[in-house]
Amino acid sequence: MKKRILWLSLVFAFLCLPWSAPCKTNEELARENEDLRRRVEQLEQQLEVVMQALDVKSDADASAPKSAETSKPGKPSFPITGQFPLEVYGHFRLDTAYDDSRTNSGNTAKYARSGPDEDDDEFNMTARHTRLGLRLNVPETNRIKIDGRAEVDFYGKGDELQNNLRLRHAYFTLRFPDAWTLLAGQTWDVHAPANAKTLNTAIGWGSGNLGYRRPQLRLEKGFGDSDRRLLVQLAAARPYASDHDADTHDDAEDAGIPDLQARVSYQFPGPAGKPITLGLGGHWGQREMDLDGLGDEDFDSWSLVLDAHIPFHEMLALEGELWTGQFLEAYQGGILQGFNASDGEEVESRGGFAQLLFTPSKDWKAFAGFGIDDPVDSTVSKRKQNAMYFVNVRRSLTRNAWIGLEYMRLVTDYKDGDRAEDNRFQTTFYLWY
Repeated sequence: MKKRILWLSLVFAFLCLPWSAPCKTNEELARENEDLRRRVEQLEQQLEVVMQALDVKSDADASAPKSAETSKPGKPSFPITGQFPLEVYGHFRLDTAYDDSRTNSGNTAKYARSGPDEDDDEFNMTARHTRLGLRLNVPETNRIKIDGRAEVDFYGKGDELQNNLRLRHAYFTLRFPDAWTLLAGQTWDVHAPANAKTLNTAIGWGSGNLGYRRPQLRLEKGFGDSDRRLLVQLAAARPYASDHDADTHDDAEDAGIPDLQARVSYQFPGPAGKPITLGLGGHWGQREMDLDGLGDEDFDSWSLVLDAHIPFHEMLALEGELWTGQFLEAYQGGILQGFNASDGEEVESRGGFAQLLFTPSKDWKAFAGFGIDDPVDSTVSKRKQNAMYFVNVRRSLTRNAWIGLEYMRLVTDYKDGDRAEDNRFQTTFYLWY
């Protein structure tokens, strides 16, 4: 590259010579030679400055730090120039699903629908669960590690073929040297960390899996070492509920206080060098409603959750949650029912899910599980029980792409005695970057 620029410089200098004089004295030729020499020296100096700038930029790009996750073998990163290094990540995803009966949603089925058309089959295909994300890695300052994350998908409100963005995660964390961590932003709930590993992106909501994503301010403290570690987590989270009293206000927002979440977990060595994790968490909040026009009344929303991850072998593990609580619509519990307006009381519910995680090789994964959400019959007006059964297999096609096949069965019992059932067959095509 240097030779090419030097030759262009010499050609340019040659063309700039004054060719109009047919005959020149030795003194004039000497002056012109001196002028040409100065021009070449100036061009060489400019070329050296350009090359130094290119070398500096190359060195800076090569030395940019990477996060622990993106530095894993086989996981590419795409740095973006800015004040701090950013890494782009995400996935492209296409889901196709056939249901032999009606569900609440063909893209993310949570329960089977009751009614005269409940046995009507349907087919759905969507790319709305494609995700885009950014990770921020800030150089350590005063022994404090800082990182952040922002992630969206296309499952916001809007027509199926004209999709809107939906915010999934947006937070940053400050990790202090004495094992304190402060998180500010939107991410998963503290008290119910496990998710059903279904291809159906409802991941067991309404049928045994509790918890969602919401804005929060979280404080964590770890005790012990990497082998045996106790973790204490506390969070003040954005409250959310429907407008049950039809006063145009969110009933949780109307209560005037955040939801409080907490979890204590203990991790210790298990079989095959894999850690066992046991956790106990819960939340409490209030919902405010004026049901009879006589004034506002507060209703409690709470949950108690036990979670576990138990490896039996390097290829096999058991994972799940058990929970109980009330007014859990914002946490995907009570089969998405929080309040019985006809009786004026909170929906009480209990449930959970369990799943086996089987990884026989780096190219094959399989998951199978069961979940149930079982509200107290006397507190509901519609759905009184919902169960799911699922099994799926995933096969890697390349280092970054896999295809999955899933069978799921949903069984939903209604207060009027009807039972709705759905058999769901789904395929997923997935490419991550």
